[in-house]
Amino acid sequence: MSARTEKSNLLTKKISAVSNQLSSMTEERDLLTKKTEELKKQIIQCPAGWSRFSCSCYLLSGSSGSWDAARRDCRYRGADLVVIDCAKEQEFLTRLTKTSTWIGLHDKEEEGKWKWVDGTPLNLKYWANRQPDNGGGDPRWGEEDCAHIRTSDSTLWNDVSCRDFLPDETAYREEVSALTHWCQDNHLTLNVAKTKELIVDFRRCREVHTPITISGAAVERVSSFCFLGVHLAEDLTWSVHTNKTVKKAQQHLFFLRRLKRFGMSPRILRTFYHCAIESILTGCITTWYGNSTAYNRKALQRVVRCSERIIGGELPSLQDIYRKRCLRKAGRIIKDSSHPSHKLFRLLPSGRRFCSIRSRTSRLRDSFFHQAIRLLNTS
Repeated sequence: MSARTEKSNLLTKKISAVSNQLSSMTEERDLLTKKTEELKKQIIQCPAGWSRFSCSCYLLSGSSGSWDAARRDCRYRGADLVVIDCAKEQEFLTRLTKTSTWIGLHDKEEEGKWKWVDGTPLNLKYWANRQPDNGGGDPRWGEEDCAHIRTSDSTLWNDVSCRDFLPDETAYREEVSALTHWCQDNHLTLNVAKTKELIVDFRRCREVHTPITISGAAVERVSSFCFLGVHLAEDLTWSVHTNKTVKKAQQHLFFLRRLKRFGMSPRILRTFYHCAIESILTGCITTWYGNSTAYNRKALQRVVRCSERIIGGELPSLQDIYRKRCLRKAGRIIKDSSHPSHKLFRLLPSGRRFCSIRSRTSRLRDSFFHQAIRLLNTS
């Protein structure tokens, strides 16, 4: 019995020692687990509005500006422009990026030698087709020494001038959202089916814009639409408007012919022309006539000549009407010092002529203000 008792006591001591050791290990495990959770929280936690990938936090800034301005903004936030180290990071940025975004890549110091803002050379490349091209040798684009992610071709890279301002649609989308909330607060509902979106973009590298949504429904994007009787096109040409105008005016020629067959006097026919046909041809003429093509102007003038044959008398040409209305509109702007465009009409020191406005494109050169100043100086 004595030997058995000793063995039992020995086993009890061993079990107690193992139990104590297990308890100690359990406490250590719980402590390590707690520390691990705390470390995970420190790693995962990013500031509000930032997105996490791996062990880094990313912010897609809502402000627009040059490459240097973007980098200053990043440094102010305690960060820097993104350095893309791996394919997975590029995939993450592809999902995160919705508009053109600067990245920390440049060749400012030596043309063609691209490197990141942290000084590391470029090894992993995701350039778009035929990029980088340094502006293609076109002096209009200047030296393209900075890179950005563009959304027009699967968020690949493109080189642009460091002074360029990347587009920012934040304010535009906030205005749409504010309009939606205003309608809801005033017991109104926007008809999304009749709401259209028109994008005017003359940049060399155009982006794919994310559709606007209202109450969860995407707004239809169109190439042209009618606003206050004027058909606006995304390329700011007026062929669509003039074609629609000519067609509508020709339909009213039928009624002019009917009135003549009923024996109406030329005075009544002329009155009908001014009210029903000329009003269509000259609606908002100061906006679009200057930029219309010669072909479109001839089509419009043919309607006037056809009306002259029906009435049997001469009618004012559209060119004369355009000149008179430009001068009349310019005169009202000059007299109204509170008009937003009043400062565009500045007299030269001689006091007899107005200062011309510089323009690089024919579209701007043929617009209302340039045409009005030329007419004022020649009248």
